Amino acid sequence: MTCLKTFVEHTFPQQPNRFHDLLVRLPEVQSAASLLLESKMFYVPFLLNSTIQR
Repeated sequence: MTCLKTFVEHTFPQQPNRFHDLLVRLPEVQSAASLLLESKMFYVPFLLNSTIQR
């Protein structure tokens, strides 16, 4: 969180509330990540990539 805060403050100095806004969205990101991991479609890009490289 310290690295994120430093990055946000350095990259977006004109948006003082940006770090707080990102933290507020964290539960939504965790929920979306959980749904993606449970989905069978999660592996499709990896499968497509592995068949292309052969």
